Amino acid sequence: MFNRVATIYIASSDIIMKIAEKKEKEVMILEELFYPINLGHDTFSSSAVTFEKIKNLNQAINNFKKIAEEYQVEKIKVFATAALREALNKDYIIYQIKNNNNLNVEIFGNVEEHQLIYQGIRNTNKNLKGDNLFAYIGTGSLGIAVTNQNYIVKSQSITLGSLKINEILKGLQHKTDEFHIVIDGYLSGYIYNLDLFIKKLNINNFYASGKEIE
Repeated sequence: MFNRVATIYIASSDIIMKIAEKKEKEVMILEELFYPINLGHDTFSSSAVTFEKIKNLNQAINNFKKIAEEYQVEKIKVFATAALREALNKDYIIYQIKNNNNLNVEIFGNVEEHQLIYQGIRNTNKNLKGDNLFAYIGTGSLGIAVTNQNYIVKSQSITLGSLKINEILKGLQHKTDEFHIVIDGYLSGYIYNLDLFIKKLNINNFYASGKEIE
């Protein structure tokens, strides 16, 4: 039996499936697939995902599941973050996925989501020394953490990612030539205290993660 697993991530802009195989101490990605769906647009603008997108979501997961089964995976793990976490009809969506695909969905909280990201960065940079700054820039949330060696000494996360900010403030975008100043003012309250803290540190390395920085 192959030591293979599949993960299906329901993100704000896409559904992403990765199929991986573990050989001794190494993990090899066998397949990575994307399905664009932009659930975040619905959640961040109207607080609920439309029935049409729920139908498309279920179909995409069904197709991913068939591909994963062709690889003879031992387990399929489905998880979601902000786009589903903040949707008022998330319970209905989770029920539909379970009913149509026989898969359970785990929704990560904002803090838990960022901790997993920082852990992943640390795992790929095991020889970190001094103070290090980690930043995660997502479509539904932003997160920053400061570590000393391998310990997090300060972290802050806010439920305002690039897509969410755009949906909240899009009505102003075409009404002013200084939209960037509006964004800066909107975020300043969230980052002021963290900025004071960071200035006291001697940052050795900066790491950024997230689809939005590509």
